[in-house]
Amino acid sequence: MMALSGRGDRRLGEALRREVASDGPPGPGGLLGLELEFSVRRQGNRIHFGSLIHRLALDGAALDPGDPNAYRCAWGGVITADGAEAEIAVPPVHTRPGFTGELQAWAETGKAELCRALPQGFALAGYSAHFSAAMPTRLNDPVCLQYAETFAADLMLLMDRADSPGLLIRPRPGRTELCGEFVEGEPLPAVAAFVAGSARACAAAVRSRSARAALPPRLDVRLARAVHRRCHGRWFPPPACRARPATRPRPQPVRSQHPVLSR
Repeated sequence: MMALSGRGDRRLGEALRREVASDGPPGPGGLLGLELEFSVRRQGNRIHFGSLIHRLALDGAALDPGDPNAYRCAWGGVITADGAEAEIAVPPVHTRPGFTGELQAWAETGKAELCRALPQGFALAGYSAHFSAAMPTRLNDPVCLQYAETFAADLMLLMDRADSPGLLIRPRPGRTELCGEFVEGEPLPAVAAFVAGSARACAAAVRSRSARAALPPRLDVRLARAVHRRCHGRWFPPPACRARPATRPRPQPVRSQHPVLSR
């Protein structure tokens, strides 16, 4: 057995702490996760993926007791069924330099594996994207409200189409989830960077009045399941978007402790 002591050993310990990752929880926005949902079609007809997933040759195993459809796969992520839609969940990445490219690479790998497992004649169409930023529990609810009042409209502009129902903001255990339209390719890293930075900014604003003063002007947002585009004021949406109906059902307002944005 070897024993170490003295000033040199303290310096060694400090160096190790700098180099070895801590097991402590990540700070606000320190990790970013991504789930992508797809509609599955065959000859133009929509297929219920939940009825198909267990017949696919997925390189993985259903190990999650809370989700019998979830296959933890050899590529590193999860493939599951969220109702009728197929879903891939990528491993969360640390928000350090290069994280947007890392997240995009995971997303591309997961989609490729899902495509590989589908029988011939089946095709995928993007349905929705869910970004999750790490968030301490004590900050999560106020961060969700702060996000709805500040950055939500900007994120809708980054993710939405003219016929989009809007943005969902949900406090989850240990994370803030932001759900919008499907994104991939070049827009995905931009949205990922915006989500990570804006989540951190909201967490800082909850803890510090000076940080709150640096946020964008507050919007008048009602607590509900849905807040439509027009709730953000006359400047939003652009005229071209006003006449397009939503393709998905509009959520109805409910009593809730967190805001969810939609058109």
